[in-house]
Amino acid sequence: MTDQKTASRDRVEYAQVLVDVALNNCLLDEVTFEDQHGCDFILPTEYGGKPIRSSICNMFGHEDSSCWKMKTTAVWIRTDPQIKMMQNPY
Repeated sequence: MTDQKTASRDRVEYAQVLVDVALNNCLLDEVTFEDQHGCDFILPTEYGGKPIRSSICNMFGHEDSSCWKMKTTAVWIRTDPQIKMMQNPY
């Protein structure tokens, strides 16, 4: 889908195109398109307000460094009092 000025070719210096992207797909840094003469062009993409996304859990709103899947948790295991220390099995 394009804006009205791009579709009517009144002002093509700055084209705006709306592209729906599934949330599990990566946002592209460039796109390839074919013009009316059959020529292919590779153009860089610009995103207005591109959200941050974790590549670990593929969720928006946080980076890899703060991803909840990266956090470790302590595991308490009840042991026999004669056993001094036990390694975490996880």
